[in-house]
Amino acid sequence: MKKLFLSVAALMCATLMFSQNTSDVKQTGGTNSADVNQSGVNSSLVDQNGNANIGTVLQDGDGLNTSDIYQEGDSNDAGVIQGNGIGLGNIAEVDQYGTSNKSRQTQVVDNNSAKAYQEGMFNESTQEQNSGWFGDRNTADVDQKGDYNTAYQTQNGEGNDAEIDQLSYDNYASQLQTGYGNEAEIWQDNDGTGNDAMQTQVGDNNYVLAWQNVTGGVDASVGANLSVQMQDGNDHEAYVAQDSNIFAGFYSESGDYYSSVGTVEVGSKYNEARQNQYGTGQFALSLQSGTYNLSLQNQYGTDNFSFMQQDGYDNFATDLQDGLENRSGVYQVGDGNRSMVDQLGTAHSSKVAQDGVTNWSNVVQRD
Repeated sequence: MKKLFLSVAALMCATLMFSQNTSDVKQTGGTNSADVNQSGVNSSLVDQNGNANIGTVLQDGDGLNTSDIYQEGDSNDAGVIQGNGIGLGNIAEVDQYGTSNKSRQTQVVDNNSAKAYQEGMFNESTQEQNSGWFGDRNTADVDQKGDYNTAYQTQNGEGNDAEIDQLSYDNYASQLQTGYGNEAEIWQDNDGTGNDAMQTQVGDNNYVLAWQNVTGGVDASVGANLSVQMQDGNDHEAYVAQDSNIFAGFYSESGDYYSSVGTVEVGSKYNEARQNQYGTGQFALSLQSGTYNLSLQNQYGTDNFSFMQQDGYDNFATDLQDGLENRSGVYQVGDGNRSMVDQLGTAHSSKVAQDGVTNWSNVVQRD
C-alpha cells in the first residue's frame, strides 16, 4: 500500500510539474491591453511601451509553445494563436515599432517558427502555419520598414521556408506554400513604392525569388512593378528581378545564350513578370528594367529552361515550353519590341536578341 501511495504521489507531482505555464506581461504608458490565455506547458512574453497597444496570446496545444511580443509606440496590435487544441514546440516572435502596425500569427500542429518585424506606420503582416506531426520545421519571416506595407504568408506541410523583406512604402507581398522543402523569397527594398509580388508553391523542393526595386534610396519615380510566380510540381526554380542588379553577370559564363546579362539600369516602374511552372525541374529567369515591360514564361513537362531580359519601354516577351529539355533565351533592348517563342517536344533550342525599336520575332518549334 505504501508503494502504491508513493507511486500515485509521484505521478501527481510529475503532472503538476509538466502542466505549468509561464506568462510575463510588462506595460509602460497608457491604455495598453494584454490578454494571455494558456493551456498546457507554454511560455509567453508581452512587453508594450507606449499608448493604446494591444497584445493577445492564445496558447492551446500540447505544450512547449513560445510566444514573444514586443511593441513600442502607439496603437500597435499583435495577436498570436498557437495550438487550437494540438500543437507542440511552436515559436512566434513579434517586434513592432511605430504607429498602428498590425501582426497576426497562427500556428497549428508542431514545430513552426514565425517572426515578424515591423517599423513605421500602418504596416500589416499575417502568418499562418500548418505543419505535420513532428515534422521538419516550417519557417516564416517578415521584415517591413516603412509605411503601409502588407505581407501574407501561408504554409501547409513541412520544412518550408518563406521570407518577405519590404523596406519602402505601400508594397504588397504574399506567399503560399503547400508541400515539403519549398523555399520562397520576396525582396522589395529601398527604391520604389507600390510594388506587388505573389508566390505560390505546390509540391516539393521548389525555389522562387522575386527582387523588385533593390537599388538605393527612396525614389518616387520607381515602383508599381508586379511579379506573379506559380510553381506546381517538384524541383522548380524561378527568379524575377525588376530594377535590381542582383543578377548582373549571373549567366555570363553560360555561352552566347545569356552572355548579354549585365547590370540592370535603375529607374523602373510598371513592369510585369509572370512565371508558371508545372511538372518537374523547370528553370525560369526574368530580368526587366525600364517602364511598361511585360514578360510571360509558361513551362510544362520536365527540365525546361527559359531566360528573358528586357531593358527599355513597352517591350513584350512570352514563351511557352511543353516537353523535355527545351531551352529558350530572349534579350530585348529598346522600345516596343515583341518576341514570342513556342516550343513543343524535346530538346528544342531558341535564341532571340533584338536591339532597337519595334522589332518583332516569332519562333515556333515542334517535334
